[in-house]
Amino acid sequence: MLIGSGGRLGQECAHSALLSHPLGFVGRGKVSAQIMWPGMEARVRKNDGTLEAPSTQAVDIDGTYTDRESIIRKAILNRLRFGRRGGLLERLRANLCLRSQELDNASWLNESVAPTRTANTDVAPDGTTTADSLKDTSVAFSGVKQTVTITDDSNSVTFSFFIKKGTVAEYAGVALDLIGGTGVSGSVTIDHINGTLVNRDSGGPNDKGIESFNDDWWFVWFVLNNNNTGNTDARIILRTTADDDLLGSWDGAVTGTNIFWGFQIEQNSPYATSYIPTAGASVTRSADILIHDNTNEIIFPGTSAAWTVICGFTPNHGPSSSPVTRIWSSRKSAVSFNGFSLEFDGNGRPRLNVDRDAGVVQISAAGSPAISRGVLHTVFVTGESLTGDVKIFVNGKNYAEANVALWPTGPGPNFVVGGDDVSSGTAQADGTIAHMTVIEPVLSFRQVENANAVIRKAA
Repeated sequence: MLIGSGGRLGQECAHSALLSHPLGFVGRGKVSAQIMWPGMEARVRKNDGTLEAPSTQAVDIDGTYTDRESIIRKAILNRLRFGRRGGLLERLRANLCLRSQELDNASWLNESVAPTRTANTDVAPDGTTTADSLKDTSVAFSGVKQTVTITDDSNSVTFSFFIKKGTVAEYAGVALDLIGGTGVSGSVTIDHINGTLVNRDSGGPNDKGIESFNDDWWFVWFVLNNNNTGNTDARIILRTTADDDLLGSWDGAVTGTNIFWGFQIEQNSPYATSYIPTAGASVTRSADILIHDNTNEIIFPGTSAAWTVICGFTPNHGPSSSPVTRIWSSRKSAVSFNGFSLEFDGNGRPRLNVDRDAGVVQISAAGSPAISRGVLHTVFVTGESLTGDVKIFVNGKNYAEANVALWPTGPGPNFVVGGDDVSSGTAQADGTIAHMTVIEPVLSFRQVENANAVIRKAA
């Protein structure tokens, strides 16, 4: 099976380079099948070149993705969100912000002195002229704010948005307050010239980041941990211009203009996910999952065989915020499951679940470097029923191996990418699957090293 990263029948995929490489990494065996993306529709292509019916794809129309030109696009119902880094697969999330791209709307109240609000002044990250500007001409603080209700006072809240890149030291300040009980606050100053965030001297968030989205825009996110004291409101305060020296303190006398777009508040999420537009009410994006029919072992070979699964995964989260994230699974739907699944654990480290009747044998790469947000990680998993040996390689390095006495009786009827159809989606992926290949030989350590080099060069 091959999941391509180019959207052109896999021709531009890193694994196309791998499989055609003169060293012949799969010379002893075969590729079971390929998954292609004609019209963003995942379909399995068999070895004889014929296409199977479209694979089952659960994709919400309220989702978005970033295409190869760094433009945010709306999702198509039940079509994979295939963007600049590959196929985007995310958990259920909601944007609680009531007007995500309308700073001129009454949902955004004035904070201190009213700024001059001008709608639709600039081209936004989605290619439309919907970005709004705020202008501060007062010697006192000027800005806007919005308060929304959150239903859980014990988990993290993440706030994210886009700010236009600039050249003048008129730095915006943003605060997120969790209020209603013993309040929690975090504030940052945004250096929209160099792309840095500076904690306000009164205290910053628990986690934060700023990333260059394209030539014109920064993407900003930060996280605040709630404290289980009854904080059931989240308040955003956006100071148009709060600083001009990046030393940590805010100065109301600073004036100027900044341009914003795409505000998002996510509860129970210690990291930012893709943008969910809103226009007056919160919007929930359902979880993504791809379920591929494995009838007659068309994708994942029988567990009486030897196989290697190679996948590239770019997470939305880092090690400090990692949930259990399942990348792929092939397990029978019985209570005892029987089969295999690859996931990252709560510390952001790869783990292979080998299920067989009495329980789960977990092969973990406990000593490996944890995953990093926005970084592509290539994970190789090998299994051989004759010996019972299973191994995990990350970015070409051997990180975990074990011998399994009782080999599973799978595979399951489905090969699932981005989750697990027998565990109610409790460990779904949250990031981008750049490429995935299932082949029937077990690659040696040297072959894995060489294959990883080929993938990295082609990616």
